[in-house]
Amino acid sequence: MDSRIRYTKFRIKVAFFELLKNCPVDKMTVKGICDIAMVNRATFYKYYDSAADLMNKIEEEMLDTLEEQIKRIDLANLKANFTLILKDIHDNVSNYKMLFEKSGDGRFRDRFFTLFYNRNMEVIDMNFPDLPAKDKHWLYYFIAEGIIGIMRRWMDEDCKEPIDEVVDFMVALIDTINKNFKGR
Repeated sequence: MDSRIRYTKFRIKVAFFELLKNCPVDKMTVKGICDIAMVNRATFYKYYDSAADLMNKIEEEMLDTLEEQIKRIDLANLKANFTLILKDIHDNVSNYKMLFEKSGDGRFRDRFFTLFYNRNMEVIDMNFPDLPAKDKHWLYYFIAEGIIGIMRRWMDEDCKEPIDEVVDFMVALIDTINKNFKGR
């Protein structure tokens, strides 16, 4: 991609996040984004259909990047996986916070959650091969909701706790479940 196009898209995204601080996406206007980004509306529409489309593409970019990084890590290495995720959140905390909080319908949170579903169901299958499929599904949701809760709390506190401490806590919780949960 041409560097001018990358720079223009970057300015549009920065403007979007600037507006998102005080304005929900459904109230955002393309004109408002363009005014802050200092681009004309024709330029905006060359790349995006609307503010919602821009948000969707930003979400996709962030999740695609995270997914590509996670694919390179051993599935069973929870510490490496969590470290990678928390590092990405730490490096982009304001964007993650706004997308988790302001995506309106919880769409980003759900997409974030779903990103890990299939991959982590394999881990549950490895640890609990005899557990009925329905129970594996419930177990995944129990663990994932807890992990997302920890991540959100960590973000709300501006990522003050060191990444390795948060990761160690999450891994310890999952290890406890793996050691102690026998299923039905």
